[in-house]
Amino acid sequence: MNTTAQQDAEPSMAKAVHFSFVPPVDEHDVRKMRRPMLVHLNADTTWLLLLPRPKPTDGNSKEGFYRILIDPWFVGPQQEIAGWVSTQEHAIESCVKDIGDLLSAIRTFDGDEGNGIDAVIVSHEFTDHCHRETLMQVSSAVPVFAAGKNAAEMVRSWKHFTTVVEVSTGEEGVEMFEGVRVRRVESAGDAPPTFHCAVVVSFDIDADADSESGSEEECIVYTPHGVFPAALEALTTTTGEYKYGRPLALVHGLHDIRLGVAPYGGLSVRLNLGGGNGAGCMRACRWVKYWVGTHDERKIERGAVSYMMWRRGYTVDEVAEADAEMRGRYVEVGNGEGVVLV
Repeated sequence: MNTTAQQDAEPSMAKAVHFSFVPPVDEHDVRKMRRPMLVHLNADTTWLLLLPRPKPTDGNSKEGFYRILIDPWFVGPQQEIAGWVSTQEHAIESCVKDIGDLLSAIRTFDGDEGNGIDAVIVSHEFTDHCHRETLMQVSSAVPVFAAGKNAAEMVRSWKHFTTVVEVSTGEEGVEMFEGVRVRRVESAGDAPPTFHCAVVVSFDIDADADSESGSEEECIVYTPHGVFPAALEALTTTTGEYKYGRPLALVHGLHDIRLGVAPYGGLSVRLNLGGGNGAGCMRACRWVKYWVGTHDERKIERGAVSYMMWRRGYTVDEVAEADAEMRGRYVEVGNGEGVVLV
């Protein structure tokens, strides 16, 4: 889906920005907008979330963006249990090869200050989200926010990062930075409960702004495997008010992926819930502004599990059917591209 062409046709849609690393793209206008930006760092589910920092109140504070790296995996295989059980590799070369490449791109975009990466979010303990070889390239001083006990314990076992914060399911969540909190929402009764969950990043860009209009807290819902729509009812109160901020973007894939001997005959486990579930999540979020696709790369698969994997690739037209409004909210962000969430 050509997001740039869609922007011309649908002014309300996200503005797709090509985040090219060689040569660097001029992001001057993007910086001036002071809006969140999602950059897709591979064809799967590695993202760089850029959140505008609070406006400085003195000459010593810096502007720019918080740089949050999500589920980094750039090159090499990922294995579950053992190579003969399940091994996957990217079928499409990632736009960055390592953390060094990413830091270079960040410096081009947002200046040469600090570690370059302010925080890492790991959504699951599975190694396509929690890829040791990639994560060990990140500075040990960068805090890691791991969703769930299993992910936190895995990262801690490497004894590399100074700070590993477990993000448990609950309303309070964890503060990442000033005005930024992260929470975990899981599907009730799901087995295993760690599989279908969402990471919710809440932020208030202009919390300290001195304006008559005030500011509004917003949030991004990141759920690479999908989360059941009922779980997202936790985002609102019984009176319809937003508890964690107005949902700005839902990051949820289109492909329905199952593991078993009969994918649609009851002898399978749903891995990625797919576009139909994503449409339900859109409604549960009370029409989140943008639906961003993720985790739909058709990877190179080997091992015993690969013979029991079933994939049904949907399009947004199929899952939205006659719902033109939902189709207009979907944006496909390609490998190496960014989207500004306005």
